[in-house]
Amino acid sequence: PLYSFSILSNDAAIGLLLYFATSICIAALAGSMHNARRQAERAASALRQRTTNLDHTNELLETRVLERTRELTRINARLLQSQDQRQASEARFRSYVESAPIGILVADAQRRLIEGNRAAAKLFRYRSGELESLTVADIHAPENHSTVEQAFRSLEETGYSDGIFRLVRRDGTTFWASLRATALPGGDTMAFIRDISEEKRIADELRIERDWFAKVVSAVPVVICSFRLRPDGRWSSPFPNPGLEGIFGVAPEVLEDDAAVVFERIHHDDLGRLEATRLESVRDMSPWHCEYRINHPTRGEIWVEGHSVPTREPDGSMLWHGYIADITPRKRIEDALRTSETRLRLLV
Repeated sequence: PLYSFSILSNDAAIGLLLYFATSICIAALAGSMHNARRQAERAASALRQRTTNLDHTNELLETRVLERTRELTRINARLLQSQDQRQASEARFRSYVESAPIGILVADAQRRLIEGNRAAAKLFRYRSGELESLTVADIHAPENHSTVEQAFRSLEETGYSDGIFRLVRRDGTTFWASLRATALPGGDTMAFIRDISEEKRIADELRIERDWFAKVVSAVPVVICSFRLRPDGRWSSPFPNPGLEGIFGVAPEVLEDDAAVVFERIHHDDLGRLEATRLESVRDMSPWHCEYRINHPTRGEIWVEGHSVPTREPDGSMLWHGYIADITPRKRIEDALRTSETRLRLLV
């Protein structure tokens, strides 16, 4: 049997060998196909998994894109709203500036005027938009040069300046103005200008009248003065007369803030009588009159006579207007007369 193939013919042996070879090939091919199918199934499964993962990732991306789009839409809406509000705010601010009753000018870092409102144009007698062709120096009188430089130094150091300047109009006429300036971001400067020509004229007239009155007062033989008693008990002299120094030995500017030192100079024996007459004047709103002694720091003891009329002020203060006269010579004559009369009576 081991050698049974030997009895077969050559053709049969070849056929049998072909059969075995074919069977082996078919078996190998079947195994390969099975392995290929399994690999294909695994590849398909992996592909399906990747596809599932990609679908999930795509859904996440779409969700995130949608959320981000909504967020960007909200942000854009807020930005648009903020821009609208800013534009509305700027419009309101510009309307406030244009409607302001005082002149407002803006100058850049090179001191060129870049903006001005209607009130400013009216102050300087320019038409709308013409101020923007000027510089700061163009609107100031020549004598303001050093003061203007000082104002700009103050702006650099503190961000603020304030002063009174003589300014020049378009037609060359001038006017006095109160000018307050503030530094803006970026080097610009905003100035607020108010015409005070009429106020200055009145102040100058009042100063002339005050100087004239002071000369008249200094020429009369009495010291015209005023004293105020505040509700908190503080005394002051609102219109101090230089002649008060000759009466009380105190500089008038000291009495303007605190006149308590006056009572320190009054003779101790006369304080009670002086206070009694003052209280009577307050109670009855009647004229005050009193003769009393002063301990003058250089003249020694002197006699004075005071007359004044009280006025009650809205805050409860009492204000006396009147005069104080030095009656020391008269008192000495009266003392001499009394001494003479006493001697005469003794002789008789």
